[in-house]
Amino acid sequence: MNTYTDIWEGVLLELKKEFSEIKVNSWFADMQLVDIESEYVILMTPTCATLDFVRSETRTLEKVFLKVYGEFKIVYIFSQDKDAKNLKQIKEDIEFTLENPDGTEIYRRLANMSKAGKSDEQSGADISMMSENAEVDYFSTDKSVQAPTEEINEEIDSPSAMARAKINDMYTFDNFIVGSSNRFVYNACYAVATNPSSTWNPLFVYGPSGLGKTHLLYAITNELLKSNPEMNIIYVKSEEFTNQLVESLRVKGGPIAFRNKYRSVDVLLVDDIQFIAGKESVQEEFFHTFNALYEDQKQIILTSDKPPRDISTLQDRLQNRFEMGLIADIQRPDYELRAAIIKSKAENYNIDIPDDVVIFLAESLSRNIRQIEGALKRLAAKSALYGIPITYDLAKRTLSDMMSSDISPQVITEKIFKIVCKHMQVDENEIKSKSRKKETATARHIIIFLIKKYTPYSLKQIGTIFGKDHTTIMNSVAVVENRIKTEPLFEREIAEIENEISFK
Repeated sequence: MNTYTDIWEGVLLELKKEFSEIKVNSWFADMQLVDIESEYVILMTPTCATLDFVRSETRTLEKVFLKVYGEFKIVYIFSQDKDAKNLKQIKEDIEFTLENPDGTEIYRRLANMSKAGKSDEQSGADISMMSENAEVDYFSTDKSVQAPTEEINEEIDSPSAMARAKINDMYTFDNFIVGSSNRFVYNACYAVATNPSSTWNPLFVYGPSGLGKTHLLYAITNELLKSNPEMNIIYVKSEEFTNQLVESLRVKGGPIAFRNKYRSVDVLLVDDIQFIAGKESVQEEFFHTFNALYEDQKQIILTSDKPPRDISTLQDRLQNRFEMGLIADIQRPDYELRAAIIKSKAENYNIDIPDDVVIFLAESLSRNIRQIEGALKRLAAKSALYGIPITYDLAKRTLSDMMSSDISPQVITEKIFKIVCKHMQVDENEIKSKSRKKETATARHIIIFLIKKYTPYSLKQIGTIFGKDHTTIMNSVAVVENRIKTEPLFEREIAEIENEISFK
């Protein structure tokens, strides 16, 4: 039978399909599944800020629970209420509410609990769901409900408090594992964190997803707040920046407030800046925000999955400004770094993992750090569920679907053929023919590009598959790369195909 930890791990995995992994790790990962009853589950939240966020996503949580385990209502408690006495009282109150949905006894009980000297954070199951007239709805999913106290709302309004609310203090420079593939970018970020606005401005960090770019942004923020708690800092994803800009246009005085908010900070960190490309009004606003901060000698740090020159539909003037400072790339971890990360993560998760398993994982898991974390958590869950130690054989059986070494280039090539032909509605036999029809030629170019990207085959080997020489293969790769840079719709189409292939 699954334990509560196993069930919650399953919920977290499903939540990553609804939200970004960073959002799940920042807001949901520190929560715990405390109890499951016939009609409801009790989740423990560590802080008011966490409660306020996850409460707004209760409907999503309930949907995920329905998919993973069954239909339940969600109840939230704080960590200090987990002791048996408080939990018993909370469950009695919940049962009473379920049996008497129109009753008032529950409100009296909670009022007495609060008068007894507990703060809002300590007053049992989701006291923050009280409305102004003190009526409680344990199972409220109203996203308009405000934060638990006015003080919290006032704090969140300040940029530095916004940074604290979003940044998990577990992400620091101390626990960022450094190796040859990321040492340069680590040193650059540390220099900016210890001496902002006087070393490199802007600092532009780029690299594939899952290699630690966001960890470094969080580490910079934590380091800055440690040395100067009152520093005005905003960390924001480009998607959030875009949404806030759009929302500001609906409110009288909103654009002015938006500009004042972003142009008065000491440090601005923007994650995934590539997503403002193609959005002319957003690029226009960010251009002026960038200029205002740069002229005031305020620090700007940006991340992207590619360097500025390769971000298609990015305005030239923004590209020029992004290249004014230091551009640092973070590369995929080599074997030594992967082994160090595995050992560090295992220690953090209290997982006892033998050396032969570390070697096996380091040799087989080469995509990114998230893949390593997922593999370790899956191993730990299997070990705990069956009460057996982690061994080489268990790792090989449990993680066979994740092992890059287990997927032959031939299998990868066959899958690429199948997915691309299905997506482009082209017969597989036509791809290797001499047909020059536009749709066939396009599909052929894409397949060649993806085989070059996802297999170790040389240009000559790829040419053998298609009966063509290596210069023709090079031309096909160049055609796709150029179209990705210049055609946003084509770039999106390639991304959709890659997501379906699932070798990223």
